[in-house]
Amino acid sequence: KMVVESFHDLQAPTDLQSFVDDLLLRLQTVNGDLVDYAERHAKNGVVGSTVAILVGFRDQCTCLWAGDSRVYLLRDGRLRQVTRDHSQVEELISLGLLDREEAESHPAGNVITRAVGAADSLAVDMVSHELQQGDVYLICSDGLNKVVSDREISEILRHGSCHTAVRSLIDGALRLGAKDNVTAVVVQVKAGKDSSEVTSDTLPL
Repeated sequence: KMVVESFHDLQAPTDLQSFVDDLLLRLQTVNGDLVDYAERHAKNGVVGSTVAILVGFRDQCTCLWAGDSRVYLLRDGRLRQVTRDHSQVEELISLGLLDREEAESHPAGNVITRAVGAADSLAVDMVSHELQQGDVYLICSDGLNKVVSDREISEILRHGSCHTAVRSLIDGALRLGAKDNVTAVVVQVKAGKDSSEVTSDTLPL
């Protein structure tokens, strides 16, 4: 809630870089607020949240994230993961100590290495690229991607509207026994005055 509320008074961007800089400043501020909150209320525990942000301006976009919430891009019928999980399992994979199949059942599967509020300073990763007409983005929490496969995600995003895709993703996660919060935001890039269609939904479990 504190992370989301920190963005409530954002103004429409005049350029992408200054808007991203504002987002980063707000994330650092709420990170400090969450650390302070934990010290007062959590008895030396951590109060934190993953975050994944997609910012589009004209023909450019930037993804920012901390934690294991993800951004996917479906372009020309091919799905790819734009973000890279900040998790112990992902670090083991990058070191060659674990493969993707083993990672699915690894006992450290829920252990993340970054989150807003998890440490005194926050490191946020970013990637930028050009938007293309027809691009479809999915922003989701791990409650979705841990039970719905990339193949199924790709199939759902290729067919129907943003609204239909969101409901299919949420329903699919439920059907497959999701054990964590399920959040999905689907964005489709379109040409013209109304340049994008956005649908989101959240299912707390």
